This record gives sequence, structure tokens and C-alpha cells, in this order.
Amino acid sequence: MMLPFLKKNWMDDMPDDIGPEGDDAKSAEETADKLAFGHRKAAEIFAVFQAYVERSERFDEVREEETQLHPNKWVPILNDGCVCVGDSLREVSAEIKRRGFEASERNVEFLSTEPSWIF
Repeated sequence: MMLPFLKKNWMDDMPDDIGPEGDDAKSAEETADKLAFGHRKAAEIFAVFQAYVERSERFDEVREEETQLHPNKWVPILNDGCVCVGDSLREVSAEIKRRGFEASERNVEFLSTEPSWIF
């Protein structure tokens, strides 16, 4: 399903005339509803992105400590700050799902004790 604000030609839904009358008024109202829906969805997407950024910043702050506490483990940071630990991504994902969190509400990293290489 394509979100209204992502449609390539969303302006096609806009009324052509300056002042709607009769059926055009109903069409203008429907168009306004569509645009309002699009703005709400855009706000929701922005909120998800903001939460991701906040979790990333929180992860940056605790990464070294968490790596010492849970070396070579999968560790997620969730929106509410809860952290669970697992040997596999599947194990961690199951625990997150059991707690009722969506995929968009977590950042998961493998906390390796090996140095990372950049070529």
C-alpha cells in the first residue's frame, strides 16, 4: 500500500478550481482528509526516526560498558530502555517479541570484543 504523501503525483488529488462548490466541495473535503492523513503518517514516521536516533545515542553511551558486561553477545536497546541479552539474534528477537515490542522499537548490536577492521 502506497502512503498518500509518498505518491508520485499527489497533486493530482488537488482540486483544480479556486473555490469548490457542490460536488467539488465534497472532493475538496476528501482531498483535505487525504492530505491530513498523509501529514499524520509523516509525523509518525518522523517520531519513529527520532526514537531510533535517541536509542542510537543511548547505545553509544553504554556500548563500552555493555561490551564488558556481555562480551560477544547480542544486546538490544529498546524504546523504554530495557535491555535483554542473547547468544543469537533469534534468541534476542524472540525475547523482544515476547515483551511486546515491534522491530521499529529496538536497536540491536553484536558486542564483539574483537577489534573492527576498516579497509
